[in-house]
Amino acid sequence: MKIESLKLVYFSPSGTTKTIIEGIARGFNYNPVETIDVTKPEVRKQQLQTSENDLLVIGVPVYVGRVPTIAIDWLYTLQARSTPTVCIVVCWRTHFFTLQPMQAFIVKYLIK
Repeated sequence: MKIESLKLVYFSPSGTTKTIIEGIARGFNYNPVETIDVTKPEVRKQQLQTSENDLLVIGVPVYVGRVPTIAIDWLYTLQARSTPTVCIVVCWRTHFFTLQPMQAFIVKYLIK
């Protein structure tokens, strides 16, 4: 596996998740970097495809103990087979059940 590009995908209505994801991306120090803000409805209508040469970083917030349904629904549209992926869940204080939608997505779509 050779990482050739970084794709940042985030749902961030308040901007906090975006800030955290961008900070993490600076630490990876990859070029090129593609940023996909799925907070915007028009962006969620576009199909994102990745390859095994991309590093996909997905960031979502937690509201009232849950990842927003809009974000989870969009994740299931990804074509991300065999793509190395980092999932970031931004929350103040929560329980493991918050991570279950992300875990289900990873198991079903990202693990080969």
